[in-house]
Amino acid sequence: MAIISLMASSILGLIIALGGWLALDMSLPASFGVYLAVATGLGLTLIALAMRPPLQGTRLSVAG
Repeated sequence: MAIISLMASSILGLIIALGGWLALDMSLPASFGVYLAVATGLGLTLIALAMRPPLQGTRLSVAG
């Protein structure tokens, strides 16, 4: 579990660094890297929630 956490924090750190580099390159706000990391994290969370199997015993399953 610690390895997964370390990998996730490394990936988010790379995204923040990339966003900071893009912000300097394109004269965007300095906090653009943080916004990019948060948006990426939310997107990955939504993808993970969409891919998980439906809960047993509930009717909250996505049709399709």
